[in-house]
Amino acid sequence: MEFTNWREREQAANLCQLTAAAPAEPLLVWCGNGHASKIKTDDWIPMGWHFRANPVLTHSSSTRR
Repeated sequence: MEFTNWREREQAANLCQLTAAAPAEPLLVWCGNGHASKIKTDDWIPMGWHFRANPVLTHSSSTRR
């Protein structure tokens, strides 16, 4: 799970770099399987949790969290 959490953190950092480089531009993030979730679980910290202070993330699931 360490690698997965590292990857989630890096993906969120990439999104932060994009929003910092062009703050006035809209950003659409397409992801699935809970990666946009702003809630961490016991051992998984999703990208959305890291990116939670930024624009709303859109995910491919039909269920919104």
